[in-house]
Amino acid sequence: MTESLGPAHCLDRVRSFSGVGALWLLTVVAVAPLSARAQTDEPAVAVREDDDPSSRDRARALFREGVRLTDELQWSDALEAFRGSYRIRPAPAALLNIGIALRSLGRYVEAEEALSRYLRLYRGRNPEHDALAMRYVAEAGARIAQLSVRTRPAAVELTIDGRPVRGERDGDVTVLRVDPGEHFIGARARGYAPVRRAITLVPNSDEAIVLTLQRIETPDEGGPSGWIFVGIGAGVAAAAGAVVAAILLTAEEGRYPQTTYAAAGR
Repeated sequence: MTESLGPAHCLDRVRSFSGVGALWLLTVVAVAPLSARAQTDEPAVAVREDDDPSSRDRARALFREGVRLTDELQWSDALEAFRGSYRIRPAPAALLNIGIALRSLGRYVEAEEALSRYLRLYRGRNPEHDALAMRYVAEAGARIAQLSVRTRPAAVELTIDGRPVRGERDGDVTVLRVDPGEHFIGARARGYAPVRRAITLVPNSDEAIVLTLQRIETPDEGGPSGWIFVGIGAGVAAAAGAVVAAILLTAEEGRYPQTTYAAAGR
């Protein structure tokens, strides 16, 4: 007799497994035949009359590929596979596995966002999966560091590892939630030289840095004015035009004998 893997049994197994094991268990539920949904409480999207079977098959194929990649600990590729599956058909199990993959990559800020989104959209459909998502959200929140960045001037664009970020602003201070580890914090603003600073954050830490940008001198702030440059440009253009006209006139004179001009002058 085949063992029935119900939701309660799944949760007991998940608690004793690593992230890979959790993903494997979610696969049993997510890719089971539609006819077995009543027994397994499959979290996949219900079949609708307007569903495209080919898109459903592509989503499931990507989901299975993601699970295979997690078995090989290829988390980045697995993440892309789960995201591709979810883009085609937004199944709860795919979104939950996106969060688990991000967690395994140490990208706790994104993992928290994905798992919180899962709870907003699908809470109540599967209590066991809800418990797993809440557990990982709490774990991510306990590892994310807080970084307060004071900038001079205040109006700048902040980046983390080259990617623009937004945080809670309070005057010239921006509070960011950042994954633990080494990062490069950058700031740039129009008229200022960009700056970048390396920082290493430990889990659940609260750090503060100051980034001061140096203003770049523009032509309007000490160099010749724009009107001077316009005048010089106009003078150069006029001189160039006179030279061209002289060249053209000489070329025209070469076409006719000198006597032709003498006759015209009489």
